Amino acid sequence: MTASPEDLEQHDRWEAELMKLMAMPDEPIAIQSFIDMPMRTASKPVRAIDISARIYILKGMQAGRQIFNDQVVAQLGILLGAPVAQPFIADVDAMLTSDPDEPQFSYFKPGLAHASLFIPACEDDRDIRRYQGQPENRDRFARLSVLYGWVGAADRQFIYKKQYPSHVYSVDHGNFFPQGPEWTIEDLIQAPEAMLDPEITKICNFEEAELQGAITALSNLSEHKILQAIARPPTEWGITIKERVVVVDYLVRRRQELLQSVAGSISKGGRT
Repeated sequence: MTASPEDLEQHDRWEAELMKLMAMPDEPIAIQSFIDMPMRTASKPVRAIDISARIYILKGMQAGRQIFNDQVVAQLGILLGAPVAQPFIADVDAMLTSDPDEPQFSYFKPGLAHASLFIPACEDDRDIRRYQGQPENRDRFARLSVLYGWVGAADRQFIYKKQYPSHVYSVDHGNFFPQGPEWTIEDLIQAPEAMLDPEITKICNFEEAELQGAITALSNLSEHKILQAIARPPTEWGITIKERVVVVDYLVRRRQELLQSVAGSISKGGRT
């Protein structure tokens, strides 16, 4: 599909704004040491601590484009008020990855990594049914349904606080976007229309009022905030400016699709 002159003009404007934002990156957090063994997943994340004794889950550049997805989805989740771990950019010194006394970390590529603030006292459980009925979780799941539907979710991973009321959090978003970390510009352009996440909505069966907070947050989200989220991943992660512009276009388009989809469902008087 050929872009219209208006679309091309808009893309040029987004590119200029992205380049301006990328030229002023936030100062990364400095990682002091790794703790525990690497986790047994494909990207092999590791727990780490900074000089302020805060604990993070780190994914290094060896994870490829997963870390772009992780960083962006978490940033968007924060903007929607969704229960995701606070994302950061972390600086991992080569001394931590080349210590002969700790060869288990030699795979971790030094440099700028994706960091998620560690959420303590939680347990993994992918079964939404166990906790979706908790009143404290209804708004949390509603916001995740909007986030997942907007970005395009795959490999849904949840953790829950061990103590009542078992608050839900969404973690590990490396496989989001069409085709996960293997997404291309064509994948984003050709993606189907956005709708609320079907897995969450099927189980939660939301009433209109339960979705209102999440839908309002999405509707009120400014284009500038979306641009900031896409500009945040460092250039070292290998995402080109052209790809970032298309990600912005994808998110702006799908936000409108999702808002229209929910409005249509509500106008029919049914649950969502």
